[in-house]
Amino acid sequence: NRIKVMLIPTSSMMLLTQATLQADLSSTWSNLNQLRRLSQILEIVDRLLMEAESDPEIFLLVAELLEAVQAQTASDTLVREQLDILIQSLGFPSLSETKHQSINEYVVELAEHRLHSFEYLKVAS
Repeated sequence: NRIKVMLIPTSSMMLLTQATLQADLSSTWSNLNQLRRLSQILEIVDRLLMEAESDPEIFLLVAELLEAVQAQTASDTLVREQLDILIQSLGFPSLSETKHQSINEYVVELAEHRLHSFEYLKVAS
């Protein structure tokens, strides 16, 4: 979910005064394909972004992608293209300029860490 918050500074910390829901992703929990997509996207973003980074353009790109997945308007091609744009925005070469066949393989190399979301959301046959 995405929220808009209003904060006011106090002498020791920020005080939350108002919160408004901007994007509700709760309907995603009823669709395994959507859940898997969202989980993979969030894990990829988590692996690639530094915790202290706060680039508004990257945040908006990720937010748009998540909203498209939630609205079921994002094809696999669109998701791959948007993730490739995200990777390029972070200063890495495009997927097409590498030897990798998938975004997941590329992210594993960049982050030097395996992705786990797909494994536990895969439906066993």
